[in-house]
Amino acid sequence: MSGQLRFDGWYACSESTFDASVNLVAECGKYTLPLCHPGVCSDDTRRTLDVFVKRIRAVNSTNPKILWMLQGGPGYASADLDSWLADMYTLQRGQVTVMTMDHRGVGRSSYLSCPAAQATTSGSPGGRAITPDELPACLANVQHIYGAANAAGFSITSAATDLLTIISATSSPTQEVYMYGVSYGTIWVQRAMLVLPHLFPSLHNIRGFVLDGVVTHSGPHRTVFSDWDVNHGIVATKTLYDTTLLLYVKLNAASHACNALVKTNFGDADGLKMLFSEYLQHSTLRVLIPVLVYRLQRCQTADIVLQTMLNSVQDLMDAPHMGTSFYSELVRNVIGYSDLWELPTPTQAVLQAKFDQNVVASGMVSSLTEYCIYTGATDPACVATDSTYQYNHSISFTYPPDAYFNQTVVVPPQASVLLFNGGLDPQTPLGGAQDTRNLLQTARKLLVEFPYCPHGILGVSLTTNASAPPCGQTILASYVAESGNLGAVDTTCVQTLRPMSFQLSTAFADTLVPGISLGDLYDGTLPPSATAPPSALTTIRPMTTSSPNITTAANTVDTTPPYFVEFAIVSALAVVASFAVGLLVWEVRLRVNRRRLQQHQ
Repeated sequence: MSGQLRFDGWYACSESTFDASVNLVAECGKYTLPLCHPGVCSDDTRRTLDVFVKRIRAVNSTNPKILWMLQGGPGYASADLDSWLADMYTLQRGQVTVMTMDHRGVGRSSYLSCPAAQATTSGSPGGRAITPDELPACLANVQHIYGAANAAGFSITSAATDLLTIISATSSPTQEVYMYGVSYGTIWVQRAMLVLPHLFPSLHNIRGFVLDGVVTHSGPHRTVFSDWDVNHGIVATKTLYDTTLLLYVKLNAASHACNALVKTNFGDADGLKMLFSEYLQHSTLRVLIPVLVYRLQRCQTADIVLQTMLNSVQDLMDAPHMGTSFYSELVRNVIGYSDLWELPTPTQAVLQAKFDQNVVASGMVSSLTEYCIYTGATDPACVATDSTYQYNHSISFTYPPDAYFNQTVVVPPQASVLLFNGGLDPQTPLGGAQDTRNLLQTARKLLVEFPYCPHGILGVSLTTNASAPPCGQTILASYVAESGNLGAVDTTCVQTLRPMSFQLSTAFADTLVPGISLGDLYDGTLPPSATAPPSALTTIRPMTTSSPNITTAANTVDTTPPYFVEFAIVSALAVVASFAVGLLVWEVRLRVNRRRLQQHQ
């Protein structure tokens, strides 16, 4: 089959896409694949897409095992996995070939954009984010390029078919192949399991599948974007629930001493709720939530330090990151509103209720407008808001559910499945991983739970041994070494995971608020020369921004002493990748959603 594929490569390339200091050599190339795989969509013009692949070849050239690592999103590129590829290659002593690819439409794989509409340029109204006003023209341009009926060319099934096609071309029948997917990558892997027996019946060398931060493929609790606020609420209700709910009410009152600060930075308490949603996704930033609640509840003159803290975090999150240019909002939404949305779509009132009823939420109510534009506004929930938003019904770019949609995953008989999930993961809560484990049609399955970890176990499962790799990496390496034999996999590092701690080091405090007294973020004050009078609260720089926040998996291995918050205290504030732990699938939405909500108030 490999002889039938057009391939441009393998070229020697740096293992790291953006970090020139990394000296590990990889090989890169591009396969040319059809826009429409058979049975997925129909393209009389036979358009093609380039699909980027990268591999670090094993030192042992005689039939080495192959580990594929697939990025989340949808919409993120494999460049954000570069450091994890290097980690896994090193951890396995170069005895395993490690491979990855950019999902079609993302990064270096025929990037899905609308260049003629110029909707994602820095000078456009939304910058790289596409505003509702820009979206119809952008989708019209996409239709012109790929065909109005070919959105399925960018579907999960298409990406799964790409993956299996390339595995067929790059492995021999006797080579063991393993697939690892994180976040959206887990549903990509699950879809590949479903496609495998139908389109690749002779491909029997895939021995194992690893799902990290599990997106539930099927059943009554399948993962959908419209439950995003509920998922955050599930995790957030475990701590400070009553205090935070009462705080929201108080802060919206004009008489509250911090009302001006909240209004300047967030618009109202709903904006603070969305900020908490973003912080909750980070094992670093989540420890700041009780600090903010404590100081906002008290709100005395000394609490002006809050503004410095907020600005420091915002500067970190807004720091430029090269991987931003590889992210495709269009791929995210084409897949999201086709495969990962609740049907029938919830009404605006239902989505608003989900936001209001959860103590922490990301504001998915604003996504209804976007959903309606992408789908042509035919859903009853869209019709109900048509008079307000005046949708263009002639423009759409989504695809109908295909034969694999919401299907129970049957695991190939020669393979096993290993699942990872954090107990404090607001993006893919633990319950979804438990449901997936129960639904998988195989006896060879194991779910490893990480009680206090958020999303992206491979990067955030730090242990009390500061010199050890994250626990998830250790278990994954053992799984491949044991050829998928779950009974032999070493999971003992779970016993040494760092416990949840809200102890804040003085170095961490001084990084966020230079010069804070006693290095105490809870009760410390600014030096007299830096303290602004309370009357200046209304003139402080707002935190809102139009720039999307893209995080990476780079530099996620932390070596700070146990029981202290892991944070990049040895780097300049601009080094955002140092603290961006985990692969945060949809956090890019927060400030964009905030802006869109304001547009219709």
